Amino acid sequence: MCINNETVDEQMLQNVVNKVSKDAGVEVLDFMIYGDPAAVPPSYTIFWELGNAKDYSKTQVLEQCCANVLKSFNPEHTRKGTDGLIDSFELVIVKKGTFERLMEEAVKNGASPAQYKTPRCVASSRILEALNSGRVHSYKSSAMSKVN
Repeated sequence: MCINNETVDEQMLQNVVNKVSKDAGVEVLDFMIYGDPAAVPPSYTIFWELGNAKDYSKTQVLEQCCANVLKSFNPEHTRKGTDGLIDSFELVIVKKGTFERLMEEAVKNGASPAQYKTPRCVASSRILEALNSGRVHSYKSSAMSKVN
């Protein structure tokens, strides 16, 4: 995914989610990222489905996860944020089953259940709509200028 010539690739995203969630003691079942190039400045939103019901109530921990995800992106991302070329970052927690419903929809539309893999980057407005309909909580990072 590329916004304003700043790239977040799937491996980097996987590594960031794994590290941040492990450090926080939060189980992330599945995730996707959406980059909104039409926003001024462009922004990223990452969607997490949590595996443990008690994790949904860990507001302070999830707020810190949001800040830590942002800090964990590459230095180019941080530089563009401090220069105002990329907006703050949003972490959206979706209700349990949201990603399963996305898979069911894909299978209904012809995807093979055995070969289905959750896409890491949202490009479809239908998928984005489904993720937003499962929204339980959201956390927005502080202004990028404060991330150092």
